[in-house]
Amino acid sequence: LDERIRILIENAVKKGHRSFFIVVGDRGRDQIVNLFTLLSNARTKRPTVLWTYKKELNLSSHKKKRLKQIKRMKNKGLFDSNVDSPFDLFVSGTDIRYCYYKDTHKVLGNTFGMLVVQDFETVTPNALCRTFETVEGGGMIVLLLHTMNSLKQFYTLAMDVHDRYRTEAGGDIQPRFNERFLLSLAKCKNCIVMDDETNILPISSNIRDIKAIEIENEQDVFQSKQQRELKEVQDSLKDTQPIGNLVKECKTTDQAKVVMILVDSISEKTLNTTVSVTAGRGRGKSAALGLSIASSIVYGYSNIYVTAPSPENLKTLFDFV
Repeated sequence: LDERIRILIENAVKKGHRSFFIVVGDRGRDQIVNLFTLLSNARTKRPTVLWTYKKELNLSSHKKKRLKQIKRMKNKGLFDSNVDSPFDLFVSGTDIRYCYYKDTHKVLGNTFGMLVVQDFETVTPNALCRTFETVEGGGMIVLLLHTMNSLKQFYTLAMDVHDRYRTEAGGDIQPRFNERFLLSLAKCKNCIVMDDETNILPISSNIRDIKAIEIENEQDVFQSKQQRELKEVQDSLKDTQPIGNLVKECKTTDQAKVVMILVDSISEKTLNTTVSVTAGRGRGKSAALGLSIASSIVYGYSNIYVTAPSPENLKTLFDFV
């Protein structure tokens, strides 16, 4: 295994950034186990996995079905114990959520440690952003692509979404998104493109000389201006309860400010205030609301109503409550 893969994963975990791997090849699925193991070793807790796909998963998400599937593969002589057994252990021993692309709206408000994107030709930019933003800081995104002779084939990959734009008058579609997407990855410092045998493909010079970062003090992981501001806010409210404990859980200054405003509104108990919180995906709205609801219990509220398009959107919110 190329040492740069391990270094990128460990650096991303230390900095709280997501790492991004594009695996090109028909057996790319087998490398998910290795990447998951490296991620688990670099973190303190075992990550949960979101696996998105179009129609065919090529593996059973049910353990009994998976055992029958292995039996059938053995009978056909397709079962490779060196490759399939580690993958089977990964599937059976990991908390994996399988999701169709058409159902990706249901994962909004959830948080995962690893994302696997299968059947890229089905992906829309909206579905891509929806799923990417569910991955926590220090997590990993793995994009599986079929075998290609050249990455230029990726530019002309026929996407399912193009069908709706084809008419008799205009049959030729220019897949500009694919080309721009790949070119933007060349600038991404946390992205590695590799084949299904973990050979790194040279599309970017960012990875060529990657070095492991050393952190002397865990408290000094983030030393940006924003993180220093957050530390100051947390220290100033340390002795004020319940807000002190709640702000301590916040990851950004903006999130801390939102929690403070929500708790102020809750503590007034006038019941005639409406607070609206807007932000991009994955910025921590659900977590902030969950922390604020926890404070409302301290202030003696007995009836608290939560609404959402789907109950599944509320997992992160209730985790923080």
